[in-house]
Amino acid sequence: MFTSKSFVFALLLVLQLAVLTSCAHSDGKEFVLSLMNAGTPFTNTSTASLIVIPNLKNANCQIEYTKVSNGSVLALNYTAIYGKTNELFLNETDIYHSFFNYNNNITFKVQDPRIFVTCNETVKLIARYHDEVNQFGDMFLVPSIEHAGKNYSIFTPLSTFQNESLIVLLPLRNETAVFNATVQIFSNKTVMFETKISFNTSLGSEHHVISAQSLFNSSLLTSNFTYLISSNHSFMVNAITPYAFNSSRYGLFENKNETSDYTNFMPLPIYNGNSSSIDRRILASNFTSSVHFSASLNSTLHFSRFNVSIYNQQNIGNHSIVNTLGFSNFSFVNSTLFALNTTSAHMSAYRFGGICQNKEQTVNGSFITYVPSTSEFVNGSTQFYTLKSGCLLEVYSQTAISNTLNMFLDGQHIPTQNNHHKNLPFFDGEWQQNIITINGHGIHKFETAGNYSAYVICQHANSTSNGMGYLTGFNNRL
Repeated sequence: MFTSKSFVFALLLVLQLAVLTSCAHSDGKEFVLSLMNAGTPFTNTSTASLIVIPNLKNANCQIEYTKVSNGSVLALNYTAIYGKTNELFLNETDIYHSFFNYNNNITFKVQDPRIFVTCNETVKLIARYHDEVNQFGDMFLVPSIEHAGKNYSIFTPLSTFQNESLIVLLPLRNETAVFNATVQIFSNKTVMFETKISFNTSLGSEHHVISAQSLFNSSLLTSNFTYLISSNHSFMVNAITPYAFNSSRYGLFENKNETSDYTNFMPLPIYNGNSSSIDRRILASNFTSSVHFSASLNSTLHFSRFNVSIYNQQNIGNHSIVNTLGFSNFSFVNSTLFALNTTSAHMSAYRFGGICQNKEQTVNGSFITYVPSTSEFVNGSTQFYTLKSGCLLEVYSQTAISNTLNMFLDGQHIPTQNNHHKNLPFFDGEWQQNIITINGHGIHKFETAGNYSAYVICQHANSTSNGMGYLTGFNNRL
């Protein structure tokens, strides 16, 4: 006989299993990424690694990539143990692309920069690159190839030493396909360059990397470049800035030796068409310098005009009509809170983080992450990776559902002194921010009720001028 007690027990068991098995849609079984760098001499302290985090059970993974030195394909087998720290260190000399000779070119050929990861179970994948001698590095979330697309609008930050970002195109593996792409580079809403590229997608074949470095001149010192790339095949992208520079607090190029930093992130493809669903993005200034956002594309691959309300410090949004080539941006120089709200389009939004407005919370360094819509927030438990010290977990969650009583870190309640809380005034106080101190190198697990987004922020990772940060995961838009 199925009693009420047994029903309650079964319901609790189902709920507990839901927490145990919860995973973000950004997790998956197949991934492609690049850990390349350029413009900085290779040192014996450079390390490149993949952190594989199984969602529920041990995962057997195969890692394949092309060796830079001789073009041969290397395949590694790796077993990631559930609940343990699984960090696979790669041979840097195999994947490190050293000095490039730009020769005033926008695109140039390199040995296949792709690293393929294929697992038999669902995992979260984090990539890490750091160099103690050069005092830089970054960590970033690698979304599964289910998030590959054919159209990308890619924001890149300012860069010191006239060393512009590298855009690494990562076609999905197909032994017979030829990858064709159209590339446009914008600055100040003007097309600076346009070209078409083509190369084979088979593993080990030569690829094209894109950089606007040769377009850089004194008239563009305060300009960001935006790359608009479209292709006939789905692909992923790594956007790498060897010397990202954050100018919102310091004068442009002042103290550049202290504030430039390596950034690497994987932008998501942009949506084609209009939307009637609500798109909301929220951030506080603690570890954010600026937010860069753009609308969807129309059928002719141009940015569409869209209406957006920008919230700053209050629950009353300032209405704006955005019609732009490239990204609009919001700076936190005179603000501590930010939110976007629109029903006109699917937005792409990215956070340029690291240096904060408040001096007592300054993070000298830079990182770039995707900013998910509230409809892309995750739920249940989230596993993530941190360094030994100096790391925080920044969480945005639902005020009416999530609170300090149902927030857990590694299965334990979080002490009040380690959990800084702030209510966010916009959207009728629906959302809140928590900054949680994390101690100990390796894998941790956070869980709470309701929907939330979480970012790992690591301060002074390799030096006082190096900050690392990444989004722990996101769901597909509803």
